[in-house]
Amino acid sequence: MEQTEPTLLASFGSYGQEPGQFIYVTDIAPLASADGQAIERLYVTEYGGNDRVNIFEISPPLRVGMKAGDFTITHAGAFGRFGESFEQPAEFQRPQAIVIDTERRMLVISDACNHRVGTFTLDGTLINWFGSRDGVGSGPGEFSYPYGIALLADGTAMISEFGNNRLQRIDLTTGECLGIFGQPGRSKGQLSTPWAVTTLDDRVYVIDSGNSRVQVIDQPRGSRVLRDLASNAGGGTNGGAH
Repeated sequence: MEQTEPTLLASFGSYGQEPGQFIYVTDIAPLASADGQAIERLYVTEYGGNDRVNIFEISPPLRVGMKAGDFTITHAGAFGRFGESFEQPAEFQRPQAIVIDTERRMLVISDACNHRVGTFTLDGTLINWFGSRDGVGSGPGEFSYPYGIALLADGTAMISEFGNNRLQRIDLTTGECLGIFGQPGRSKGQLSTPWAVTTLDDRVYVIDSGNSRVQVIDQPRGSRVLRDLASNAGGGTNGGAH
């Protein structure tokens, strides 16, 4: 296979608090076009006082083979501000990760320091919050510094919890816990400050940052609601470590 060097196509943003500027960028999520062959919008999360989501439009949508100068990236708006309210407009304290549920046309955001996960329309209207600062904990459906998000094929989500040293699978409609993997420690199947999580095929990959490693588990399935952590004896449910 012929080796090619990466080529910079575009750069956008600068330090500051004005529209389109950033302080401590945390994540980015691309919105695909209807045919799935181009990227037409970008969502960028940040904290450090801004604590918001910036929205950028790409015109024309970015497709394979396009070169620098063939398209423009324009700031189209933002939503969110620093705070902990459950009402609209949305408030965040360190929106850490953002993913797009393309089937339901909604955003899923981990609001790390408010210990909750939120769902929003593509234009930033709040749909629901799961978890809260007052309800921070280690029980099923509770969160402690949720950081990473990975969507599964069945529409549920895996959340990596920096503070609880675990992954939690939740129903994005009800917020109910469908399974827990991991517990504090350094052995196989244990986690220490897991930072991010993603999926590929039938596997879930978690950055086990405090243990300086990546762990891989089978993608969990099923819809049984987990209500008692005693069912997690031994370090995990609905998945095995590799």
